Amino acid sequence: MARSRSRTLVLGAAVGVSLCVVLWLILRGPAAPLSPVVGAEAFAVSQGGGRIACVSRDGARFWLTITEPGAEVRVSELALPLSRDYVGGWLALPHLVPAWSADGRLAWPHRRSGPQGQDSWVVRCGVPGEEARELKLAGLGGPDAMPAYCTWGPSPPTRLAFLVGPTEFAPSGWSLLVVEVPSGQELTRVPNVAFEEISWSPRGRRIAFFRVGPRVPRVSSADRELWVLDLTDGQQSRLAGQVQAPAAWSSDGAAIFVSGRVVRKHRAPGLARIPPGRWTVVVGRATFPQAIRRVPLAGSPRVVTKPPSLETGEGDAYPTLPPGGGALAFIRRGEAQDKVLVRVGEEVRCVAETSRSLHHLQWDPKCKGLWCIAYERRRGRHWTALSDPELCWVSVDS
Repeated sequence: MARSRSRTLVLGAAVGVSLCVVLWLILRGPAAPLSPVVGAEAFAVSQGGGRIACVSRDGARFWLTITEPGAEVRVSELALPLSRDYVGGWLALPHLVPAWSADGRLAWPHRRSGPQGQDSWVVRCGVPGEEARELKLAGLGGPDAMPAYCTWGPSPPTRLAFLVGPTEFAPSGWSLLVVEVPSGQELTRVPNVAFEEISWSPRGRRIAFFRVGPRVPRVSSADRELWVLDLTDGQQSRLAGQVQAPAAWSSDGAAIFVSGRVVRKHRAPGLARIPPGRWTVVVGRATFPQAIRRVPLAGSPRVVTKPPSLETGEGDAYPTLPPGGGALAFIRRGEAQDKVLVRVGEEVRCVAETSRSLHHLQWDPKCKGLWCIAYERRRGRHWTALSDPELCWVSVDS
């Protein structure tokens, strides 16, 4: 009888411990809320976190897909010629990524089919799962003008900013437009903007954008000038040169974090098909060593990260901050390994390391981690080819 009671107590304790572990895992949240999305070449995390809008490839077709735990829904096919995926060595399709608004709406560029092959670009807007509507945009620039890099202003989401320019993907000569939604009324237009991401300040008073540097080859996307547009008075201010997109605002809107050049080395990037039938990006072995700079709106920039070996091409890129601030995440590129690092105060720690090439890092405020695009590397004597993109999750323990 005593032995039977002891067995019962042991079994009950084991069941209790198991239930506690399961409950802890549920409350803690998923370590990897989504499986890797194969073929995803660009993405955007919703403002509340937990939902991902991906631009992915299926053969020669491109799709806008909304992914969340337990669900994946194709929203729209993106009609884009394969030969126009790349811009001066940049990775594919980031300009087509939709923007999430604070109330869960999406806005993205779309190629609309017209009669007798007369296609035109429009901006679509809508809630996932519902029929999207085209914004009426006066003065977009004609049927050959293409919108790119859409981004919503902070709550209330009634203003939408995006670039508009020629479909041949020139690195400069674009215009930055700010329009009212849903009327489509143009509020602001800034000419001569570089073909790079734009970003709103936390309170929606300013927009950070880039221009092409005056002394840099036009094929290069590694040397840009950081500018800020003040929407209250329309004033434009140049904050820094020799920097690289994207720009990440501090939580108080007083400074911008951006990757900046440390030393001058240059080998122009190019394109190649390796193997036949698969597009890849080819970059020179001699890259632009970078460090993350903190660029205040008033004052002098300062370097906040220190790549250990600039001579071998290591450098820091893709700075990103969570909505509440308090941490800075970035990618440290190396010859054989890429790392995801998180800086809190003066402490810097590695949360991921891989032989793949990492790009487009973003925080997910709900899942307490980071998303990025990982490419397989294929090396030649003077180049590195990137292929087989995949959207990957990086867990960041608190």
